[in-house]
Amino acid sequence: LERADKMSGVTNGKDGTETRLRYFYKHNSDLTSRLQYRDEENNSQNFEYKLLYNAYSNKGGLLSSFSVQPNIYHSMPKDNGGDYLNSIGIDFGYAGNLPFGFTWDGTIYLDQNFYNKSDKIKTINGMT
Repeated sequence: LERADKMSGVTNGKDGTETRLRYFYKHNSDLTSRLQYRDEENNSQNFEYKLLYNAYSNKGGLLSSFSVQPNIYHSMPKDNGGDYLNSIGIDFGYAGNLPFGFTWDGTIYLDQNFYNKSDKIKTINGMT
């Protein structure tokens, strides 16, 4: 069944839902792999591979954990057309403890993106 979304005018056979599949593999206590597939509402799909390495762990310290997470990402339209986004990067995650039960955490994302946009060549007066 297809339905027309009244707000956007988009016809979506999946009734506005997303699909996300994840697979985790724990290599050892400090190293975990994650493979993810997403089929999104905007008719695109993407794949991501991330390696999570826990470089530092200290449960009671000001800096309680630090992780290094290299990743590879690929996104493409649902029809597998020429538009795509490839990304390679590394994320740094950190967390810590403060007095009186407060905690802090954050992530630094460093990514390099590679795009392909399939634009049609426009002709003006028969010239390309």
